[in-house]
Parts: sequence; structure tokens; C-alpha cells
Amino acid sequence: FYQPVINLQGETDPMYEAYIRLDVGSGEMEPPLSFQQVAEEHGLLGEIDRWVAGRAIQVLAEQQQAGKPITMLIKVTQASLGDDSLAKFVGERLAEAGVPGERLVLQLPESKVFTHLRPAQEFAAAIAAHGCRVGLEQFGIGLDPFQLLSHFDPAFVKLDRSFSEDLAKNQGNQQRVVEIAEKARSLGIRSIAPCVEDASTMATLFTAGIDYVEGHFLAPPGPDLNYDFE
Repeated sequence: FYQPVINLQGETDPMYEAYIRLDVGSGEMEPPLSFQQVAEEHGLLGEIDRWVAGRAIQVLAEQQQAGKPITMLIKVTQASLGDDSLAKFVGERLAEAGVPGERLVLQLPESKVFTHLRPAQEFAAAIAAHGCRVGLEQFGIGLDPFQLLSHFDPAFVKLDRSFSEDLAKNQGNQQRVVEIAEKARSLGIRSIAPCVEDASTMATLFTAGIDYVEGHFLAPPGPDLNYDFE
């Protein structure tokens, strides 16, 4: 499923985030929380990462061939940080598809980068060799996320979803969002706020200086790539 990621600063280049779902039959789709733990127990997270990356590159190629190039954000688990197999796989698939690496953004959770810093740094370098960018998601709730940015240089930081809950009424979260947006901009990093559910939250994020937003208020995740970014 794909959810549009909307730029609040007037840019109209199409960007989507991909969300994996498990088809359990009868049209029923299960979210990752229902099967990821089982996959991890059986050592399958790395294979899932490869499937997601391969599928994303296929979609990027299809959109490019249709004259509608997009940027795609995908999630990567810590299972892919132990070696360079995913980076090699991505590089090969991008070359085969003729898709520029900059069209693919691979996101890692802040907490996993914090606890696996060296492998995460090596992964980011390997991915960058193919033109791809790396993002940090679930950002801002760690002990010292800004300190992490002195050791890890993502192209994007996506705030933890908790910041969007009752944001218009939570002055503490508002101040934190402003701090993150300002710090990210000073480092040349783009900021994304997920889970935007109402107009007041979106207005608050715009005032705070956040670069991108996504959420059901704009469009829910779905199987199609037909959002009007204009």
C-alpha cells in the first residue's frame, strides 16, 4: 500500500511511502505488527526487506516508464544491517530497471540505529554508493536524538507518531517539533511528520516548519498511486 507524502513548502514532486501488508485471503490484509515478530523468530526479516525493496524498485520503474516518476520511501529492519547483501541487491535491481537511486529512500528506526550505529553507518554508505538516500523514522523520542545526528547523516527524519497526537493542544510537543524542524534544517535534513489526522495538526506542523506530512487527513494508504500533488 502507498501513502502520499506531501511537501508543505510548495514542492510538487510526487513522493509516497510504501507500507507492507500480508494478504491472508478473502481480501483481508494484515499489518506488519501481526506477522513481523513471527518473521523475526524464523530469520525472515532480511528476506522481507529484499522483497519490499525489489517491489518498490519495480513500481518506480513502472512509474518512470509511464512518464510519472516518483520518490518512494520504504522501511528497512535491523536484520539488513549485518551485511551488505541488501545494498548489493538494491544496486543490481536499480541498474537493471534504469531507475536513479535518488528515487529510493530506505528508512531505519532511530532506536535501531542508536543500538547498531556502526552497521547503520556502513549500510548508509553502501546504499549511498548506488545513489540511494537513508531516512531515520520514529525520530525524536530517544534519549538524545540530536547527538545521534552528529554520528549519522540521514537525508530525512520522520518524527515519531506520538508527536502528532493532540498536537494543537500539546505545547510541549509543539516546542519539540519546532526544535526538531529547526535542527534538521540547520543540518540540511528534511523533516517528515506522519499520522496527520486533522486540519489543526497540519496547520501546527506548517507553522513549526516541518517539510513534509502524511496521514489520513490527506489520504489513507491504498493500492494506487493516483494522488494529485499539484
